[in-house]
Amino acid sequence: MKLPLELRVISHYKKGISPVLAVILLMAITATLSAFIYVYILPWLFGVRYGMEEALSLHYEEIMIDDLYYEDGTLHIYVRNLSPFKVTIDAVYIEYKGEIIYSTTGLGIDVESNDVVEVIVEVTLEYGKSYNVKVSTKRGIIAERRLVLWG
Repeated sequence: MKLPLELRVISHYKKGISPVLAVILLMAITATLSAFIYVYILPWLFGVRYGMEEALSLHYEEIMIDDLYYEDGTLHIYVRNLSPFKVTIDAVYIEYKGEIIYSTTGLGIDVESNDVVEVIVEVTLEYGKSYNVKVSTKRGIIAERRLVLWG
């Protein structure tokens, strides 16, 4: 079916943008909005999260045993605080073959952030055996390390 001449002329002058140009425009708008969100919105959201975490005191504790050595009935345990705040060492446990052979609680040794303290325990251990030494904080966080006494 042929259109009348007037309709052909009107439709000839009305053109939209090409699909290629439309895709390029949409990609540019998307990239601009993504950059805006990345630069302005995300830092604000993370700032709110860390501010709330600090306000609610949702801090974590992390300790580790740097070193152990046993000499003349004395066990020297070097404990490092990896937390951003002070922790309190409360207990020491020594296990042999899965059974606790020594424990002491209520130590109350404070360890500042990124500091190392020496915990000294008087205990009799046998050479030629392997022990598992555990140190616990007041909040219940545990660090452990294997001690092998060669002799």
